[in-house]
Amino acid sequence: MGILLKNGDQYSPGDVFYYRAKKKVYGSVFLFRQQDYYLFAISEEIDVPAGSIRMEDVLCSPLYTLAWFSEVELLMPGRMHRIGTVAITDDYSNRAGLLIDGQGGVLLKNVGQCATWRHEHRSFALRDTIVEDVLNTRFVPKTWR
Repeated sequence: MGILLKNGDQYSPGDVFYYRAKKKVYGSVFLFRQQDYYLFAISEEIDVPAGSIRMEDVLCSPLYTLAWFSEVELLMPGRMHRIGTVAITDDYSNRAGLLIDGQGGVLLKNVGQCATWRHEHRSFALRDTIVEDVLNTRFVPKTWR
């Protein structure tokens, strides 16, 4: 039996992180929480030593994916290294593959999972986009049934 750890409350919209997976370094920005789902933008590999990564390195990196994670699939707090915060003012509700209707029904087409953090799986991609481009909803499509 596994232990379910609640670690989603540690994130605030706009938090910028780096993390390591498979001896590579990636960036991530927490964008939004909708009910019990957390929307993260994840960068492609960042070719800067982990201790030297700046917010600009993450924000200017090509976007790997946006994904909605449940608390079970979030990285453990010790794996996410916070390097700063950017302003997030947009509402990402019902965008990027998550739709929660007025009756509480959930349609999730873009599930973040452990393999997403490792760059082994993605359900959603935006071509020719950097992480900074998704800091507002202009390029993030609405989800439809």
